[in-house]
Amino acid sequence: ALAQPAATAAPPRPAAALARLPVPLPAAEIAQTLAYRTLLGQWRIPAPVSDEAGACQQAELFGARCLSGSGDLDSLRRLNLPAVLQLRQPAGQLQHLTLLALQGEQARVVIGQQPHLLTLAALAQAWNGRYTVLWMPPPHYQQPLAPGSRSLAVAWLRQQLGQLPAAGGATLAASYDAGLAARVRQFQLQHDLPGDGIAGPLTLIRLAQAGNPDSPHLSATAPVTIRKE
Repeated sequence: ALAQPAATAAPPRPAAALARLPVPLPAAEIAQTLAYRTLLGQWRIPAPVSDEAGACQQAELFGARCLSGSGDLDSLRRLNLPAVLQLRQPAGQLQHLTLLALQGEQARVVIGQQPHLLTLAALAQAWNGRYTVLWMPPPHYQQPLAPGSRSLAVAWLRQQLGQLPAAGGATLAASYDAGLAARVRQFQLQHDLPGDGIAGPLTLIRLAQAGNPDSPHLSATAPVTIRKE
């Protein structure tokens, strides 16, 4: 089961933009360390780390993995996971913050050790598009699951689909056959994912969130289900 999200220690303070925060930004290296410690804390993972590589290694000890990429706020909404974001700085040096929640037109973030509220416009202006999230892959997961795959990760995939409403009678067979590909494609299309029938990280993240709605997330969303035809 996924770990439970950590509670925020103090209520955030409104801030119009990064340049106008009521506290100075920490040094870049310190900001990165604290951002990844905050991210690990959301998954209840001890965080004796100093950078992204150390955080990802620590996460793997507890069954989690880092997923890094580039995107926009819509990309983060689709992932629906707390994230470390890289910030643009005039001098070219990178800063980091941890995004904990998207609430209407505001983002709840932690910069250094201080919680703040930023407008989405201010966040988009400061962010360079790079993000890192943590997610819990299936057991023995090594690569995206596709027709022909055979592993315990495929058995997990069948089990997750079988636990969802209207999936009906999925077995724990470890072979990824055409029927499973069709079931995955149905789930993807119902949830605005590419309908390729391949279970990569985004599809698996959505399924894991369906199985454990109390896992760390950015926004309160309706439970993920498979609609009845």
